[in-house]
Amino acid sequence: ADVGLSRKENTAGRLKSVAQGVALRAAGLAVFFGVGEAVVRALFPPLVTEGKYSRWTDEPYGYEMVPGAKVIVSSTEVTINSMGFRDGEVTLAKPPNTLRVLVLGNSHVFGEGVREDQVFTGLLEKKLETAADGGGTVEVLNLGVFGYRTAQEVHLLERRGLEFDPDV
Repeated sequence: ADVGLSRKENTAGRLKSVAQGVALRAAGLAVFFGVGEAVVRALFPPLVTEGKYSRWTDEPYGYEMVPGAKVIVSSTEVTINSMGFRDGEVTLAKPPNTLRVLVLGNSHVFGEGVREDQVFTGLLEKKLETAADGGGTVEVLNLGVFGYRTAQEVHLLERRGLEFDPDV
């Protein structure tokens, strides 16, 4: 007498066992990622953006920042200067005995989520000023704009950036 299970019953039992194992692992991953997301949301609250700081333009770069805007961007207070950039006030005419560095880029250059005193262009300006050791003034201009790509940056340089008479 055959006391073993039939081949069909044996295969069905193995498939059921595999399906249960897969279901348990999937449920474990769902719990793991759910708990992980809850922890991340608790430790890192969502970034807030309030106010209008960009507008459409007919220029080839498509949009630009609003001159004089004071807004909250990624939970950080931001002021856009009268030229339409996140930087201190500057003049188009370069002051005498000044090295002027122009920095183009996207939100990384703009300093998304970074306090004004921590934007890298300002920090670079301070380092270069120190290195100049009284041998002149250094200005590092931040022309970074959220979402800009290389083609937009080139248009911005040609249309507006070169007006600042940069050395670098």
